[in-house]
Parts: sequence; structure tokens; C-alpha cells
Amino acid sequence: MSKTKDLTLFARQLANWAEQMIDTGRTPFRRVDLYCPLQTAKGRCEPPLILWINRRSLIAGGLIFLPDKKTPNAEYVKEAAAAAALGLRHFVSWEEEQVRIFETGTGSNQLVSTHVLGHQDDPLFFQRLLYDVLEQLKLFSVTGRVDAADLSPFYLINLFLETLLRAEPALVEYCRTAASPRYEIRPCEQIATDWNRLTLLRLLSLLHWQPAAENLPPDNLLGSWQEQLSQLPEPLVSLMQNLHPPTTQELPQEARIAFHHLLLRLKQLDWHPGSTRSQGILRALLNHWYAREPATINPKGQNRRLFHAPWLAPDCRHETSNSAAQLAANTMLRTLDDRPHPRQQWGDSFCFHTPFDDNKIHAFFCDNLRPETPLRRALAGHLRTSWPNRHLNLPGHLPYWVFEAAHLLGLCPEGAEIQLELPHKWLFLLENTFFCELLFSHFVITDLWVRPQETQQLCLERRSNRLLTRCHLADGSERQRELNPTAAIAARELFYTLELPTELYELYQAQQLQVLTDDLAPRIERALLTLYARSSLGQYLQKIRINNLRPNADSDILTAGILSGWLVPAPELAHELYQQAVNETTTAGIDRCLSKTLHLSPQFSPDNAEFTASEVSQPGGTTARIERKLPQELLKQLETEGIPSFPQTYLYRYATGRLKLYRFTPPLHVKQELLGEYQLVDAKGQILNVSGVETQEALLLASSLGLETIEIPEDRRQTAAILENYRADLHSLKDKVERLCYSHTRQPAAAQRLAKKIWQQLPLPPRKQLSD
Repeated sequence: MSKTKDLTLFARQLANWAEQMIDTGRTPFRRVDLYCPLQTAKGRCEPPLILWINRRSLIAGGLIFLPDKKTPNAEYVKEAAAAAALGLRHFVSWEEEQVRIFETGTGSNQLVSTHVLGHQDDPLFFQRLLYDVLEQLKLFSVTGRVDAADLSPFYLINLFLETLLRAEPALVEYCRTAASPRYEIRPCEQIATDWNRLTLLRLLSLLHWQPAAENLPPDNLLGSWQEQLSQLPEPLVSLMQNLHPPTTQELPQEARIAFHHLLLRLKQLDWHPGSTRSQGILRALLNHWYAREPATINPKGQNRRLFHAPWLAPDCRHETSNSAAQLAANTMLRTLDDRPHPRQQWGDSFCFHTPFDDNKIHAFFCDNLRPETPLRRALAGHLRTSWPNRHLNLPGHLPYWVFEAAHLLGLCPEGAEIQLELPHKWLFLLENTFFCELLFSHFVITDLWVRPQETQQLCLERRSNRLLTRCHLADGSERQRELNPTAAIAARELFYTLELPTELYELYQAQQLQVLTDDLAPRIERALLTLYARSSLGQYLQKIRINNLRPNADSDILTAGILSGWLVPAPELAHELYQQAVNETTTAGIDRCLSKTLHLSPQFSPDNAEFTASEVSQPGGTTARIERKLPQELLKQLETEGIPSFPQTYLYRYATGRLKLYRFTPPLHVKQELLGEYQLVDAKGQILNVSGVETQEALLLASSLGLETIEIPEDRRQTAAILENYRADLHSLKDKVERLCYSHTRQPAAAQRLAKKIWQQLPLPPRKQLSD
């Protein structure tokens, strides 16, 4: 077991002992929290144990850290910042050989007491020691508290966040019961979070600019704000009253109580609204929610119209966002900084139906929520207004932002300069869709900036003539390429420019590696393609294009290669390779011949793990050539009939309780499992601790679908019902796909391959998971 896991288990044991002591009623403490997140001056912190006197009022009595190594006094910087964020001047460091209590100071931490552990391993010894530590913390919880005037700004920020945490469950439940499953795209959790934050910002605006708001009554909380809101300075008065939800929409009772409690607590703390200190607190809170990143990636002057990108908000003239809280936060920051205010619009791109009069636009898209069929029909109507002369096929597996971005592009005037922030794998997802057809047919990509594992920024101009596209890669290098006028070819060229390693890209630039096309196919023998498909390089280039969908019969290699845009050696090099490797029986032998033919450096040898050969079915048998348009026709038929969407399709049928939102970067995998408790790790190393096999399976399933957020019931029985019904629908869909494929192809092997190809192009988990 890892040391981190050991410390987690030990923290749980300490918490159990502390709760037993609290139950005796001999301490001022009333609650113990494990790894409760805090915002501090040194960033986010999760102390292993926090002892609360009153958590709702953010009155803590002590906190205990479990460092995994001996740490000098002066290096407890984050621990001291955590104590300050709780209004304390002390903290406990429970180490391997000793337990020390420190008092924080302006220069360094002062050691107050030490308890030596030695080599004890008796649980009763640790329990008695914890009792002694809590006895000392009784006194420190009173004498070590920070005066209200000296509280850290992060104490108040954590108080605000605690209020939101208290109010959110009732808001989520309200939004879930009021939402329409047919036309609402944002998760109920996201809608409730936005409403929650907007309510807090309205309250803080009143407190900062109208101090008399401290005496607002708890009943009809929002209704009593109307007169006070009307006295705020412009444009806050208009914004706070007109944003959605309106101030006339009353909060659920639990949320009203939480915000009224905050009012009372702030009155106790006397936080001096309107002062320089309160301004700093507001700035810190807003920057915590919507971090302002420096616009270092090729900013083109002032952005006249802005969609969703908070870090560029100070420089825009028109601002549109589907988050009312974000608009309110931006307006509050501008008011505090005495900046000019832009015109603001709440909503998404579809609130506009006529072309923009602006010629500089910046838009940010990051979600992966997929619209259901009824909403997709409504989106088709919107796109007919922005692209009236185009008949667009709208696949069901595309996320909502694709339709929104396409609508936005259609409203841009000729000569407009656009900056699009898109998810990192946008091209991989959209290459053969209507979005890329519109993008490459009507716009020129002048610059493309890659941010590792985050987003890509496209600098576009709406014009027809071609320009060099400069691709700025994450490693700091730059590649330039003039893209082909044909949209499908341009998308493929941009894909290879972004994805190929340097040496392969140089071969691609020099035409030593060429895209397999109908024109090139007659000059390359089918036997040579079969040989090349057995090489590590050939398999690697197949994999990045068709995501492990490899042909397993001679007659399909050419067709699949042309459809996917497979990179193969130029004809003269291909013939040379065939002459050298025709008698080779192993992948390693073919790799050696290929390296010699293409003059590859040693890093592309068969020993390189990136190009290690995987198993490929041996060629054999014959199948009929698959028509190119057939997969797209079958896909369109299936999407018309409906594809089950996990978990949105099932939440409104089986979820009757509260939902919980999980955020992660796929893929997820199980790191540890113990007695029904699972530890999952995502691509960025973030750890998710979940309970129950149902929750674990739901998260892994969402990861396999490429989702980054998922909202599932807290009741594990409801989650199990959703999983069961989704899997039943998947089995039915699998049978339907196979029946369709067998009805259009005569050969069973070809039908199976077509079914696999279609399945992979749908927003569905891998077929192999159905048999797990």
C-alpha cells in the first residue's frame, strides 16, 4: 500500500477517535472534516483534519496535518496559510516520530509543544495522544483566534464558498424538477451553480455599495432587494436586475436560510463594506471563480465582441455569455477597477440572427454536452438563418458547442477577424463533419496556437484567398503550411501538421510520405500496402487516423486507406521498399527495410515504444469492396431513429433524488480498490475517491465516451438502474446495427467490419465493453 494511502487511512482513524471524544461532550468541537478544501493565500489546500466549532459560521478550533516527511519549521508555509484562512494562529503537524503544535507568526512559525512518538505502534497510545492534543487545542481555539479586523481575505472567501455549498443542493433540486429534458442543454448542476453565484454577487454588490442591506429580512429575501438594487451605480443596477434568473424568482427555503446566515455572520465580522480591504476580497473571490489568464497567445488588439472568454473580458466592447454570474463578475471587476463597461448580452450564439457589424470577434468553447434530438432539430433551424444557402447534415454525436460555433461563424461579415478557442481534439472529432467543411471553405486559418491538454486557438479571417497557416506547437516550435482549397484535403493536411512527430512531418513536407488517394492508388500495388501495414510505422499512421480500426483482409486495405487518408511512402520509395522487404516475415525485418528506405533516424527504430507493432490480423479471404457512402447513410438512419445518450436520456426516468457532478480529464482508470471504495485517476493525475461499484462504472463509462463532466444520482441504486437500462439499450442498438449492415453487404466478414466502423463513429462506448 502506498504511503499516501496509509496517511489517508490514518487520517480516517484519527477522525473516528476525534468523533468519539466529541460525542462525550467535553470539547468545544462539534464536527470533524477530512480533507476539506480551502482557498488560501498559497493556493488550494486540503488539510487532513479540521476540527469545527461551527462550520456554517466558519469557526474552526484546529487543524491537523500529516506530512509524509520531516519538515523544518520555516517550511510550513502552506499550513500557516491554511490556518490563516480559518482565522486561526495555530496548527498541528502529526509526523512519523513526533507531534508538534505550531503558532503562526509574521516571520516564521513558532513551536509551542512537542509530543514524542518514538516507535509506538499501539492504537491506544495514539488515541490517548490525540486526546492530549485536543485538550491543548481547547485553549488555543479561544486564545489563538484572529481578531475580525485582522482576518485574512481568504477567511471571508471560504465563508462565501461555504454559503454556496449550503445553498447548492436545494438549488440543484429546484432546477432539476423545473428543467425541460427536451431543450435544456446545460446540466442542472451547472445552472444551479450559476444561479447560486449570481445570488451571492447580488448580495455582495448590495453590501459593498449599499451597506444598509445588512438588515434585509430572511423572508422574501430576493424580493426585499428590489429597492436596494435600484440604488446601485450603473451599469450594476441594470445588470443585477435584468440577468437571469430575475430577482423576482424566489430562492428555495434552504438557500434563503444560507444567505441570511451569511448576512448575520458578516455583520458579526464587521468586514467594512466599501473599504479597500473589501474591494480586495471581492477581487480575490471573482478571480478564484474566473481566473484571468494573460492573453499571451497572439492577441489581435482589442476584441470588439467576446463570447465566453473571461480572461479577455477587460478589453472587449460587446460581451456575450451563457453564464449570468460570469457577466456579473466581469461587471463588478470593471466597476472596482474603474474600467469602461461593454454592452452585455446573456445567452449563447443563437440569440443573434443577423450578421454582426463587428469585424473582430473572440469566442471560447470548451464543453462537450450533446443535444438531444428535439433540440438538434431546433438548432438546425438556427443554422438555416446563419447559413441560408447550405444544406447541413447535423450528426447526433457532436457536442452543442459545434453548432454554436458554426452559427457564430455564419454571422461573421466578410473580412472579419475571429479568434476561436476550441477543445484540444476538435479536429480529430470534426474532420469529416459540416463544421470543417464550413470552416475551410469560407475562412483562412492564419495562426493556430496549441496549448498542451487544454485548448487550441484558431486565428481566422473570412476571406477566400489562401494564406500560410502558422501552427505554433506546444513545444515552442512552429510549422507553416499553405492548406489546400478543398475543405476535406485542408482538414487532413492540418491534422498531419499538428499531429506528426518532427521527422515524419519533414518526410510529409518533402512528399516522401503521401496521402493515399484515388489518383495515387493505381501506382502502388495492393501487396505492397499489405506489407507496409505490417510495419510499426504503417500501423502507427493507421492508428492516428482511424483510431485502431484496421483492415484485416487484403481487399479492404486500399479502400480503408483511401477513406482515412493513410500516409504511405511515395510510389518510387514504395517499390524500393517492396523489393527489399518482400521476403521479410517479421515486423522487425520490415521496419529495418523501411528505416533504410526513408532514411529514418534511430529514434524511429522498432525498439521505440511509440511505434511498437501490435497484433494485426493476417490477410486472408476475400470480401466485397464497401461502398464509400454506405457508412454515412447508415449513420444518418441510426441517428434519425435515435442514439441513447448517457446519462442524460435516463436521468429524467430513473433519478428522483439529488445529483452529484464529477469533473475529470479522460481517460479514467482505477488506481486502487478496497471494500467498495475506489480511487480513480484521470489523464492529469487528478484523483477521484468514490464509493460503490455503480459510481465507479458510471465514471469509467463516461470516460470511455470522452465526457469531462457527468452528473449522476447520489443514490447508488438509481445509478445502477441507469447503467442497467443504458446497457440494455446498447445491446438492442448493437443488434440493430448488425442487421442493417448484413442487409447491405453480402459477405458476413465485411458486414462485421462495417458494423464496427459505424459503432466507432457513434457517441458510444467500445463494443467490447458490452461483453464485459
